[in-house]
Amino acid sequence: MNAKACVLGAEDVTVRYGATTALDGVSLRVEDGEFVGLVGPNGSGKSTLVRTLLGLVEPDEGQTCCCGRPIHRFEDWSRVGYVPQDAVHVDPNFPASVLEVALLGRVAERGLVNRWTDEDREAAHAALERVGIGHLADRSIGTLSGGERQRAFLAKALASDPDLLLLDEPMAGVDAAAREDFYNLVDDLNHAEGLTILLVSHDLPAVRMCCHRLVALNQRVVFDGSPRDFEDEGGLSEAYDMHVPHHPDRAGGRP
Repeated sequence: MNAKACVLGAEDVTVRYGATTALDGVSLRVEDGEFVGLVGPNGSGKSTLVRTLLGLVEPDEGQTCCCGRPIHRFEDWSRVGYVPQDAVHVDPNFPASVLEVALLGRVAERGLVNRWTDEDREAAHAALERVGIGHLADRSIGTLSGGERQRAFLAKALASDPDLLLLDEPMAGVDAAAREDFYNLVDDLNHAEGLTILLVSHDLPAVRMCCHRLVALNQRVVFDGSPRDFEDEGGLSEAYDMHVPHHPDRAGGRP
C-alpha cells in the first residue's frame, strides 16, 4: 500500500525569539484525509507552529512544507483554508454581508483587483450552504451570533474548495452549544467528505472526540498518537493538569 501524501509538514523546526526558544526541533506530518488535533498549555508554541507552517514565520532551523512543496516555494494558497483565532470578534458595524465575507475566501484564486464572477458567487453560496447558514447570506456579519459568525468564517475558508483546513482555536469566546454544533460540523467535513484538518484547541474533550491523532506540544512534541493512548499513557494530564474525559465509544474519532 502506498503511503498517503503529506499535506502539511514540519521537520526539525526550531524557532527563537531572541533568547527565547518557542519551538525546539518540532517535527509534524499531517497526511491526506487525517484529522489532527494540536494541544498544549499557553505559551507552548502552538501559534508559532501554525504561523511557521503557513510561512508567516521563518524557522531558525528545519523546514516546512505544504501539499508536497517547501513552504517558500508553495504558491497555491487556494488549497489551504484557514480560520484564525479571533475570527468571531467582528465590529457590529462592520459593513459586510455574510456572503461578502464568504467571497473573501476566493481572493487567493481570483485576486483582490478582479471582480467577483458568477463562479465565485456560486462557490461562496455553496460554502455557506455547506456550513448551514445559506439563509443568512444577505445578513450583516456584525448582526450574527458568535457561533453563526464562526460558521461564516468557516465558509470563507471553504469557498476555495481547499485540500487542507487549518483551525486555530476556532471556538474561543463562543458558547458551549455553538461549540458542540461547530465541532460536529467539522467532524462531518472530515469523516463524511475526507477533508484534511489540523485543529488547534484547548478543548480536549472536543479534540478527543473528533480527531484521529492528538499531538501535544510544549516547545517540542511531547506526545503524538491516538487520543485513547494520550489518556492511557498519561499524556500531558499530569505534567500540565490537562484532564481528558474517558469516552471509549468516541475515542480517536468516529470509524
